[in-house]
Amino acid sequence: MGIIKKFEVTMFGLSKFVSRGLTTSLRRYISVGESIPQTNLTVIEKVNGKFEKATINSGSLFKNQKVVIVGYPGCYTPTCETLHLPQYIQRAEDLRKNGISKIYAVAVNDPFVTMAFAERLGAEDKISFIADGNGDFTKKLNMETDLSAGGLGVRSKLSLIHI
Repeated sequence: MGIIKKFEVTMFGLSKFVSRGLTTSLRRYISVGESIPQTNLTVIEKVNGKFEKATINSGSLFKNQKVVIVGYPGCYTPTCETLHLPQYIQRAEDLRKNGISKIYAVAVNDPFVTMAFAERLGAEDKISFIADGNGDFTKKLNMETDLSAGGLGVRSKLSLIHI
C-alpha cells in the first residue's frame, strides 16, 4: 500500500517540485502519512510499442514504489496539453535521478481518450496514465473540482502527490 510522503495542489508545476528536492509545503485535502485510497484503476502504459490499458488495484500499483501522481483537469485541455504534462515528460529523467521510479498522470477521462492523449503527447515510456473515468480515485483523494460552468463537469484539480 502506498503512503503519501508529499502532496500539493499546484499551479506552478514540476519546476517547483524538483527544485525543492521533493519537500515543498503541504496544502489541505489529504495528508502526509495517509494511505492511498483503495480502488481499481485503469492504467495506460506503452507496451511493445503501443499504448495498452490494464485494470490494477491502487494498493498493488503503488506498493513498495516511489512514485509521483500528477492530477490534471483533462486530456486535450489547452494548458494540460501544452504546458503541464509536457514538463513531466521532458523532465522524467530528472525525477528518476531523484529516486522516483514511476510517474502517473491522472485525469477524469475515459481510457480511450486518455490513450489517444498519451500517444499525442509522445509520452512513450516516460510517464504512465490513469484514466479515472468516473472520478472514483479523484473523489477518494478529495481532489475533485466542479468545472460544469465551463462545460467540463467534475474533474481533477491540478495536483502532485509523492508516494
